[in-house]
Amino acid sequence: MSRNPPSITFQTVWLLAARIAAFFMTIVLPVTLVRIFDKTQIGVYRQIFLVIGTACNILPMGFTLSAFYYLPRETKRRGLIVMNIVVFLAGVGMLCGGAIALFPQILNRIVNNGALAPYAGWIGLTIFLWLFSGMLENIATANEDVRSSAAFIVFAQLSKTILILAFGLIFRSVVALLYAAVVQGTIESLMLLWYLRKAFPGFWRHFEFSVFREQTSYVAPLGLAGFAYTAQSDLHSYIVAENFSVENYAIYSIGSSQLPLINTMRDALVSVLLARISSLQQQGETDQIRVLMLRAVRKLSAMYIPVAVCLFVLGREFLITVYTAKFASSLPFLMLNALLLPLAGMITDPVLRAYAAYRYVTLKVRLVMLVVLIILALSSIHYLGMIGVMGAYVFSVTAERLLLFRLTMRILNATWDDWKVVRDVWKYLASAVVAGFAVLALKAALPNAKPQLILCVGAALFSVIYMAAINLSGAIEDDERRMINRVTARYLRLNVFRIAD
Repeated sequence: MSRNPPSITFQTVWLLAARIAAFFMTIVLPVTLVRIFDKTQIGVYRQIFLVIGTACNILPMGFTLSAFYYLPRETKRRGLIVMNIVVFLAGVGMLCGGAIALFPQILNRIVNNGALAPYAGWIGLTIFLWLFSGMLENIATANEDVRSSAAFIVFAQLSKTILILAFGLIFRSVVALLYAAVVQGTIESLMLLWYLRKAFPGFWRHFEFSVFREQTSYVAPLGLAGFAYTAQSDLHSYIVAENFSVENYAIYSIGSSQLPLINTMRDALVSVLLARISSLQQQGETDQIRVLMLRAVRKLSAMYIPVAVCLFVLGREFLITVYTAKFASSLPFLMLNALLLPLAGMITDPVLRAYAAYRYVTLKVRLVMLVVLIILALSSIHYLGMIGVMGAYVFSVTAERLLLFRLTMRILNATWDDWKVVRDVWKYLASAVVAGFAVLALKAALPNAKPQLILCVGAALFSVIYMAAINLSGAIEDDERRMINRVTARYLRLNVFRIAD
């Protein structure tokens, strides 16, 4: 008998709660580190973890995410699938980490300033440990064990925050942060081995090359597409690191980095949809997939659009409050970065991974956009400097997301009637603009107020006006009102919305 899968809402809420908890632990890191280290040290620290992050995103080549395709479909080969992922990640981790540790000049080729080579051994070890243990959350989620996945997320971020802060505060050196990273990677690797042994008993006893080859055939184009995506996401940072000082890179990286909490809901939702849509596609439930995807776009847009507008009007105050006044010059990069937020709601990965026949199209689109990014960035850097590089990045990402979202809707046979699901997006935009003008009026009325006060009061004012506006416009559905009322009734002892019987 087939078991009924847990609901999308149930799984998403678990992962979302875990990621929000992890966010509040993680946000302590940048806030504290910018107050411990100077700009040069911050620049070196961010370049080190840029290299580590790029390696951990590129080297898996889609093998980890293949669990979302295979585990919901398999009954007998689940252990073999997991073993293949373990073997692949351990192998590429040892090769890459060992190469960097033994040949530090590789880092000088990647970032041509000589600042990273002294840390080569620790960087190589961190890459191996983080790459290997990085599958932990995804394997648990693909196994539809969201409670374990949520627990792993919270524990990993809590231990990471405690370790890095402790080592940073005690030793006050960049290398100490790498010591903490190695300890963290070791802890997560042990947790991974414990979970795999518990969830997939005896997985290590068998290895079949034919299954490995089948899995490789599936992930190869998606892995290359993932490589192109990561290259597009990180290449602009390497171009800036190559052509500007470490201090300038620190300013650029603060403005162009992922915005706090913004990807939390999206990542939780995508993690759940990857496994669910793979299962629905196998059953031929295209209509249900289409509804799930469009409703996901609608919900994400309700969050991303107002955050983008809010950053435009409160960006300077945000930078000063979180990163101190020495990073206020990151504002132009932050505002360009905010332009991408509304497009972040156009999720495509769950469909493009489930419909394997289209994985080569995804690869082609991302490779073309990577070439566009390189051409635009290198041709504009001499005239516009770092702003030109950031502009090239924003243009290439915008074009890619629009093209892939259009492809996704074609795969799902979307019609004009289906777009009624997302008709409220324009109401979100109009409501956010109204709230933004209210905040600008507040700033004009308090020209001498401290940035921290403006940020707190302005964000509260923006939130109240935005929620009131989308409610009056009818952009909130009854089930969403009930959910908000349940939360506010529990924690604030009030019902925000009145719902007709």
